[in-house]
Amino acid sequence: INATAGDKFTIDATAQEGSGFDPAAESYKWQIANFSGNITGFAPEKFQILASGFNGSTGTFSVSANSTSLALNYRTLFAWTAGNGSWSGEANWLDNARPVEGGPIQFSGPGGTSTNDFLASIASLAFTANATGSYTLGGGNLTLGSGGITNNSQHSQTIALNLSLSEDQTFAANSANLVVIGNITGAASLTKTGSQSLVLSGINALSGNTTVFSGELAITGGSLATQELQVGNGGNGTLHLSGGAIGAAGSLIALFENTPGTATVTGGTWNNADYLSVGEFGIGTLNLTGGTVTVGNGTGTLDLARQVGSVGTLNIGIGTTAGTLSVANVAAGNGTATVNFH
Repeated sequence: INATAGDKFTIDATAQEGSGFDPAAESYKWQIANFSGNITGFAPEKFQILASGFNGSTGTFSVSANSTSLALNYRTLFAWTAGNGSWSGEANWLDNARPVEGGPIQFSGPGGTSTNDFLASIASLAFTANATGSYTLGGGNLTLGSGGITNNSQHSQTIALNLSLSEDQTFAANSANLVVIGNITGAASLTKTGSQSLVLSGINALSGNTTVFSGELAITGGSLATQELQVGNGGNGTLHLSGGAIGAAGSLIALFENTPGTATVTGGTWNNADYLSVGEFGIGTLNLTGGTVTVGNGTGTLDLARQVGSVGTLNIGIGTTAGTLSVANVAAGNGTATVNFH
């Protein structure tokens, strides 16, 4: 076989459908060629795999080789089981199967520093319940597909590389915190779920909305630029701004009836270009004990309990410590509005 990255050898994966393949399998391997002499110059990028007509396939295909044989591999996920290491190292991955471009990745090892040194995109990123320590992911920038990021481990996990969101997606901090110190950008919306915290400290810019459905979104530094910031969109979502800056066209706290949403500002700056509503339909609270909250550069209105049946509460200060509220008006709507000075 003679092939180059510019003149690839084509493998038709659909020809393997009748070979006993189980669509429910997480991995499968077909031995497709054996050679009497040693294979030299092998590289996965020299092969093109046609798999669009492969029935039951939800995973990704790749080509691998040892000294005398060539194999076609199928996987629904790629699992990192090592501690420290680089993504290009096959021994760091389950079954020596390093990921392919655009595939799903999960971490199930003891924790450590894991460095992306060859991928440009992945479908999703997950830390499983089998991960027994904390990871820090660094290295090259990644485009993240619609699968988002999930932490089901009992340990805080840190993303130190930059992420570009290609589609709307969810970051789920289910069992422990997700900490993103790299930058997040993209023409997409981001939803935070899970009972634990998503902590952001990079330079983050999203053209879509940012929604805190459940758990906490903590901004500790850097910035978050977004279209609309929604806190408590049907779940018990909270926002904590302790440093850095938030910039939004507008923000809504507690969007759904009888469901809570809480924002606490202890530092930093929260700028709303057009509107800020606390208790839009639900039970909304804004605690301002530091930092600055503005609406319309100080000429806008902070709305409390806008809709019938809603509750909107503004708590200003703790003892002698209070933040700055820069608005022209605080308006009570059709619900129950309260302003407390502590």
